[in-house]
Amino acid sequence: NGIMHDLTTPYTPQHNGITERRNRIVLDMARSVLKYKGLPHYFWGEIVSTTTYLLNKCPTKRLKTNLLDEFWSRKKPLVSHLKVFGYVYFKHILEARRKKLCGKSVPMILVGYHVIGAYTLYNPQN
Repeated sequence: NGIMHDLTTPYTPQHNGITERRNRIVLDMARSVLKYKGLPHYFWGEIVSTTTYLLNKCPTKRLKTNLLDEFWSRKKPLVSHLKVFGYVYFKHILEARRKKLCGKSVPMILVGYHVIGAYTLYNPQN
């Protein structure tokens, strides 16, 4: 299947340079998002998942296919569903869940992508 299991000496990140570098990129991106979007620190897990998801859809020089998602799935990744992270979007409230004169939507912040293709939204008012 193309996956090799290599063992390294414990507590020596120098032996695992490629992975350590990738982890640094992910954590730098997560740190930037937390700082510039002003999100609470308890979103760190969601932000790390989202940055990893986005990095897997970005071009890389190390692969012939150029995209990590394409390498694993053998097909071009869909990117039309990607939205601006940390941007305010409006979530529709179903008619059965709202009162007569209440608004039809509520502002929410995009904090991630769900496995089934939906978005993970954060309501700052709660």
